[in-house]
Amino acid sequence: MNLLQFQIFRKNTGKKILSSHPLNKSLCVLRTFLALIALWFASPTLHAHDMKLFADHRTNYQLAMNHLANGKAAAFKETLTLLQDYPLYPYLEYEAINIKIKQLPRKEIDAFIAKYPNSPISRKIKRKLLNQLIKKHRWQEYVDDWEPTIKDTRLNCWYLRALYRTGQKTQALSAVQPLWLKASSQPKACDPLFKEWVTGGYLSQDVAWQRLVLAMDARRTKLARYIVRKFLKDDYALLGAEYIKAHRRPQTLANFSIRPEFDVHTKKVRGIILHGIKRLARKDSDKANSLWQDYRLRHSFVESDIIDVEYALALGVATRSKDHVGALQLDEFADAPTAAIEKRIRVALSEIDWPTVFYLIQSLPDEDQNNKRWQYWLARSIEAQNLSVKGLPSPQERYLELSKTRSYYGFLAADLLSADYAMQDQPATITEISRQQLGQNIGLVRALELFALNRRDDARQEWYFGTKSLDSTLILAAGKMAEDFGWYEKAIRSYIKAQYWNDVKTRFPLAYKAKILNASKAQKLDTSWVFAIARQESAFSPDAKSHAGALGLMQLMPGTASQTAQQIGLKFKLADLIKPETNIRLGSNYLKSLLDKFNGNRILATTAYNAGPYRVKRWLKKTKSNLPFDVWIETIPFKETRSYVQNVLAFSVIYDYRMSKESQMVTTLESEQML
Repeated sequence: MNLLQFQIFRKNTGKKILSSHPLNKSLCVLRTFLALIALWFASPTLHAHDMKLFADHRTNYQLAMNHLANGKAAAFKETLTLLQDYPLYPYLEYEAINIKIKQLPRKEIDAFIAKYPNSPISRKIKRKLLNQLIKKHRWQEYVDDWEPTIKDTRLNCWYLRALYRTGQKTQALSAVQPLWLKASSQPKACDPLFKEWVTGGYLSQDVAWQRLVLAMDARRTKLARYIVRKFLKDDYALLGAEYIKAHRRPQTLANFSIRPEFDVHTKKVRGIILHGIKRLARKDSDKANSLWQDYRLRHSFVESDIIDVEYALALGVATRSKDHVGALQLDEFADAPTAAIEKRIRVALSEIDWPTVFYLIQSLPDEDQNNKRWQYWLARSIEAQNLSVKGLPSPQERYLELSKTRSYYGFLAADLLSADYAMQDQPATITEISRQQLGQNIGLVRALELFALNRRDDARQEWYFGTKSLDSTLILAAGKMAEDFGWYEKAIRSYIKAQYWNDVKTRFPLAYKAKILNASKAQKLDTSWVFAIARQESAFSPDAKSHAGALGLMQLMPGTASQTAQQIGLKFKLADLIKPETNIRLGSNYLKSLLDKFNGNRILATTAYNAGPYRVKRWLKKTKSNLPFDVWIETIPFKETRSYVQNVLAFSVIYDYRMSKESQMVTTLESEQML
């Protein structure tokens, strides 16, 4: 079926169904888009983003939206009749309701919600309705309309306030505690409810203490001080002050528990001791251990608490200086937690202490010892010592096994053997049954059309609803569909969700290829490296935003973007950072500035792109050009940055493969430079 045949099919099918009965309009929509999906799957050379099938519909959709925004009701209705077989027809209905929801009869709102149950748009209109009921103080309707599945703390607080105002005070106040017991401040809409709850005597000192513990564990000291000041009294207030002191200055733990007024609060005292000891272990493990041994004689700690403290102490010991470690017996680490051993291995690596590296890796649990990371370092430690261990594989044998994998350590091993990189490229097979099943998912059709219209938030919601119940086989099929539509983020994340790792083309797309090629050429950067940065930063999501506020494909902080733009004479608005061309241009310029700052070393520039150039300079000052590049990377203090650098280097090799280029993960100059 070619495109013209499909359009005729859609036109005739639509007429046939619509003429039979008004209730069959939705069936017409479904059959139309089943045919669309069938066409997409039947024509592997026909990419969805090249299809013009919906061009007229999209034009009319935008026209309808304009009519609605300009108050042209008659023109809106006329255009709406042209879009009844368009997947986003429900969104036009939603907009029509939303724009007049204050005056709309309730039955029309209820009819819309019933028409599209369990969909993003029905959820959106439900929230709009609840907010309108709040403004109109229609509390009984709010109670009647409330759905416990709504995950919105503010609306939940309003629900309990509505219960309270409709006379169900006990039921409302009895449900407040879970909302109050959080490690963060809650919305202001909750404050009146919390006030009634406290005034009503529902807040006990022990419950207030529970929230203090949550705040302290989350390091929310401002909230902790507020709890102590506002809600704790007498002995509880004194204990709370000691808790905060133990957090800020854990070395002051020595004497507080001998106060007689704390005798009835032994469990809370133990909690403060545990918190302080674990804090102190990071700064002064000797003093922490001394205090711990003393307190263990005076208090009865449960086994889980003892394990937690021993874990913290082991981590503290693991980071001691070389001189101090030399006085210890290595047996001290034999039963230490895995994280503590791994931290100590990195300390040994930073000191080029190969015997300790060898010993500690072998003290890891088998599962951890056999992963790629520690197999690589075990081989390096054996090779560095020129050991021949009977019954154990040689370094060359370990390198050979690692080199067969598509991974950072596999590529390092391949370089040591002067072997080719292994790509393990095995495209996923999408079965005909999967295609047929996926073709019935109208939620995915809406998601892809919303994506085509750049309504990405709505598209993601539809995608979530359309894929949440799919098995891994269908998730892969959905990912392949997303790839062909140019929705690279969803393609990548679908394959991650399905845990299918070997489809290199889908997992590492040449997204925004022309823009990245142009920017790389302009800055004289390795194109594969720029691809790798963008892939690691955002999975090619142009509107990505991090918790820290970084934006766009290459995740630029606004300050960094502004400074870079000023340097290159580019005027831009903050909103321009979600435009791929602007983001790639600024990101590649910033990357070039880092490369220049670190004398062309991509390892250091990549590290600086993630952690900042000042941290990299500080780390280099500490290591004093004594470490081989692989050791330096492995001992980067931040786990996130360490993984980031390893991923980017490995991804650059994969992108070389994607572009059929000769590849070298680390250049000769980079590998020879001591860091």
